Amino acid sequence: MSKKRIMINGAMQSGKTEYTVRTALENQEPKTIEVFIHYSTNDSMDSTNDKIKKYDVELFSGLESLKRFHLRLTRKGLDSKRKYVLSLIAHHSSMEELKKIITAYNTKYGSEYRFNISIDEDDTLALDHTVKKGKPVQKQRLAQSLIEMPSVEVVRNITATPFAEHLSETDFDEIVDAPVGDTYVGVETIVENADDSFTEEDMASFSGLEPTQRVLDFIQDDFEGATLIQVSKNKKDHAIIAKNIMYNCNQSHIVIIMNSDKASYGCYVDGKGYGTKSQTWNPFLGYELAEELGIKKVFIVAYFLSDRTNTFRARKGRFNRLRSLFHCSPKATHETKLQRVARNSGYPIGHIPQLYTTPETLDYLYESVDLYSRVRSIQEDVRTAAARERAWSRIGNVNINLIKHTNGYANTYAQSYSITSNPFNTITEMDEGVIPDEIDISSTDLLTNTRLAGWFRETYKVNTVLNVTKDTKKRMQLLRPNQNTGQQSHRELAILFDGRNYKVVKQEHEYYTTKKPFALHNMDGTYWQWNVENGVTR
Repeated sequence: MSKKRIMINGAMQSGKTEYTVRTALENQEPKTIEVFIHYSTNDSMDSTNDKIKKYDVELFSGLESLKRFHLRLTRKGLDSKRKYVLSLIAHHSSMEELKKIITAYNTKYGSEYRFNISIDEDDTLALDHTVKKGKPVQKQRLAQSLIEMPSVEVVRNITATPFAEHLSETDFDEIVDAPVGDTYVGVETIVENADDSFTEEDMASFSGLEPTQRVLDFIQDDFEGATLIQVSKNKKDHAIIAKNIMYNCNQSHIVIIMNSDKASYGCYVDGKGYGTKSQTWNPFLGYELAEELGIKKVFIVAYFLSDRTNTFRARKGRFNRLRSLFHCSPKATHETKLQRVARNSGYPIGHIPQLYTTPETLDYLYESVDLYSRVRSIQEDVRTAAARERAWSRIGNVNINLIKHTNGYANTYAQSYSITSNPFNTITEMDEGVIPDEIDISSTDLLTNTRLAGWFRETYKVNTVLNVTKDTKKRMQLLRPNQNTGQQSHRELAILFDGRNYKVVKQEHEYYTTKKPFALHNMDGTYWQWNVENGVTR
């Protein structure tokens, strides 16, 4: 069974998941089981499940439901006329259960079924990356093994920040841009219209005992709608931020705290805990409560749960108005910055959502948006890994340290050489062979063994030869053109000896234009690439 790989890109908060669900389920066949793997929160899974439930399918969602589906599959209890959908978060226990289900396809239990897998925010998993940053976590290994299983027919890689996909070794069959609506407002517009009137001191004071006047003005202004606070990842800071809002907000308000802390309330109404401490809150529960109580201001304090997938804007009404206060470290990755700021993106009605930040953070955001825009605007066909590497080699300045998963890519610079495995415009030739028995090779010093040197000159029609067996990497550089050293330095033929066996690289250009890229063979299968633009390459 051939496997189809599809990369689904699209603007952040534009409806990629809804597009993917619609495309998959409108074309689902009864003997195909559609699988949706979500980013790491139940909220993201629940949001997608709401979309799935609009279709005539039987949905199995979460670990316990996957176990139940596995039992049904192994007892041959599936209805061949029904369409089945599996939904899970990218957690190792759920993915292990999915692996059991898919493995059952290759047994007597489920030989008629095949699987399509859609992985949301899959750039976080570094799929098809040979080089991982740090030790791969269990869910990365599981996801990789799942997509490689022969019973998986289609794999859809879904993300709005496709840096990891671009740097992967995947040869995609299709790259799809999910459509956006006419009223969509993207992250570029959000950043261009940002208000950077906060200082670093202001941001630090929000989680301190004495908020600055700028923070107090922000809490007490006349804005009506939802305010998302993303300034600290520490749960203790979240509690202090919430208290500062409650102590200083003069109007009736709700504060929603989105984190894993179950020792405190997740919702406060005018400074008092609402519901139970064990209750999980999301923005929309807060908006419903606000509408019920006639409250016009909702503050949401979040960090990890405001990264990716989660939507904070109501489709209509007062809480379609969403603003955000954002702060981050200069070391935050491009993906993190873009995804968090993009919680403001989407479909606001009649306004551009306001982002508040500091001048320093805004500088970092412009850097991230610039790279995002350049990747999104690549015009050539980049379905293959080789084509993407070529495009990235001339993409311009990139702070590669700020990309989460780089697969061994490194910066390259204009008017310099870099080592690559994917060359462009190779001007050398490589050959290998065996030296005839009648030629003495007791010495491979080509200055003294003139018969051996003459044989290579005659065989390969060159004037200059060079033994690179010792210090191969350094001596191979003598094949480069344009070495204006004032003395003979360019060699036409490099020779690597292995007994009577040999490899040669032939490069006859003493001079070659530096205005376009070219590549030279190395003996180890890599190439020296001359770059005319800044970029990155493996």
